Order: sequence, then C-alpha cells, then structure tokens
Amino acid sequence: MLHPGSSLGTERDAAVKRVGQALAEALAQVSSGPALLVENTAGGGSQLGAESGELAAIAAACGAPERVGVCLDTAHACAAGHDVVTPAGLRRLLAGFRRAFGRLPIRLLHANDLRAEPGARHDRHEHIGRGAIGDDGFRALLRAAGLRRLPAILETPVEKDGDDRRNLARARRLAHATG
Repeated sequence: MLHPGSSLGTERDAAVKRVGQALAEALAQVSSGPALLVENTAGGGSQLGAESGELAAIAAACGAPERVGVCLDTAHACAAGHDVVTPAGLRRLLAGFRRAFGRLPIRLLHANDLRAEPGARHDRHEHIGRGAIGDDGFRALLRAAGLRRLPAILETPVEKDGDDRRNLARARRLAHATG
C-alpha cells in the first residue's frame, strides 16, 4: 500500500505517468503476489489521487492495471468532498470507482473519521464516530455492499491508553448495529 504522491509543480498528467512508471518498475520485480494498493488522498495542495479517475489513470499508466487496487481511506474521501456518510453517496462513490477502473478496485479500508470540514481537503484523522463522518456514516460505510467484507485498518489518533480498543469496539458496534 502506498500514497500516490504529488505533482510537485509539474502537469498532473505527467505526474500520473511518473507514478505509473514507478509502479511498473516495482511490479516488474515481482512476477506474482499481492496487488499493489494505492491509497486515495484528501487532495490538498498538489496531492494526486483524490479522485477515482486519477487513481485509475495511475493504475493504467503502470501497464498492469489488474495488479493495482485501492485502499479507501474514509477520512481522505470525506476531506476530498466525497459523500461517505449516506448510503446513496457511498453508492455514487463506488459506482465512480467501477466506471474508472472497469471493476471495483477497493481491497482495503483505512477506517478513520475526519476532524476537518468535509471537502476542505485537510487530512485530519479523528476517532470513529466523533468527526464529520459520524456514527451514521460509519454505520453506512461498514455495511455498504462492496465494502462490508473488506479488511479494515484503524488509522485513528491515539491520545490516551485504550483509544485503539475503544475505536475498534465502536466500529464493530456500528458495523453490526440494526437500524
């Protein structure tokens, strides 16, 4: 799993090709094995990868797009302005990935809430249910078709002992909650 990086002041198309070439070099070192996962970003500054189309272009530029998947970071998606709170918004987001890749490429979730405003493009992680995504959003995310059976990694802040256990317990409750 890796972040796609930034355009570093170059044209975005050239930067996408540069990242794709780097992925091609990495994939050439291993003939088979696990897919490389590219994580979506909040899209701040010159960051690449806030949109499914740009992630798909990176995968295509590597010459082996079938070997590239996506790690969906929930806070980054919300920060980039994607609706990850409502079931309808999640369906639109996943449909966008399917259109861009020709398949659903999401293989892993980075589960974290957003401490910033949705769409502000600020990467600020928060405890599950305590930010812009909230309990309702995580209930929808963790139960969405196409996401509910994926492995998830918590990327929440650790501010005091037990935060990881509390975030995991809350995520589990929300994934299995009724209503």
